[in-house]
Amino acid sequence: LFLEGYKPIVLKRSSSKTWRIDEILKYLPVYNIDKCSLKQPFIDFGNIDIIIHTATNYGRNGEDIETIYDSNTFFPLKLLEISSQYSTKYFINTDTALNSDINAYALSKKQFLEWGKFFSRQKFNFINLKIEHVYGPGDDDSKFITGLIKKCIQNVDQIDLTLGNQKRDFIFIDDVVSAYFVILKSGLKEDGEYFKEYNVGSGKPVLIRDLVELIH
Repeated sequence: LFLEGYKPIVLKRSSSKTWRIDEILKYLPVYNIDKCSLKQPFIDFGNIDIIIHTATNYGRNGEDIETIYDSNTFFPLKLLEISSQYSTKYFINTDTALNSDINAYALSKKQFLEWGKFFSRQKFNFINLKIEHVYGPGDDDSKFITGLIKKCIQNVDQIDLTLGNQKRDFIFIDDVVSAYFVILKSGLKEDGEYFKEYNVGSGKPVLIRDLVELIH
C-alpha cells in the first residue's frame, strides 16, 4: 500500500508482533489502540476513505469465549460504527470461509458479518472477503500446514490426525494480498450495492489426507 501511493494508518496493540512490517512502520502513523481511543486516528486525520480490517483471534491458545468475541465481533463493530460516523467510504472485512457452527472463532466472525450487513442496509459500503485457509512463510506454528511441516522436519514419532477425508481450499499468503489490491484498484465502485462479498481461495479444494501425505 505504501509503495502504491496510498497513505496507510496502522492500528495495532502495543503488544502486537510487527516484525513482518518493521521496515516500513517508521514511515507510517501508528496507533496503539490499547493506549488511545479508537476515535483518535479519525480525529487526527479527519475522513479516512477505506478501512481494511484484518484483526482476528483464532482461539488456538486457550483464549476464553469472551476474548474471542471481543476480538472478532465487538472490536470491529466499534471500528465499523466509528468509521460510519466519520464518513468512511468503504469497510473491507476479512472473514472466514468456515461455517459458523465449526468453532467459536467462526461463529464470532459470522456474528460481525451480520452487523456488516446491517450497516450496509443503512447505505454504508461493506465489502466482505471470505478467506480460505491461508499459509505461507513465517506463519504461526498453530496453523495446520506450518505445524505439520515442522513436525515432519523434527521427525516426531506420531502426529494425531483424523482420517482426512474432508476437503479444504488452501491459498498462499501472496495471493491473499493480491486479492486486497484487486479490490482496492477495481472493486470500489459506487453502484448502489452497499454489501458485496467475494470468496478468496485457490478454487481447488484438496483432500486433507492427500495434502498430509504430500507434506510427509
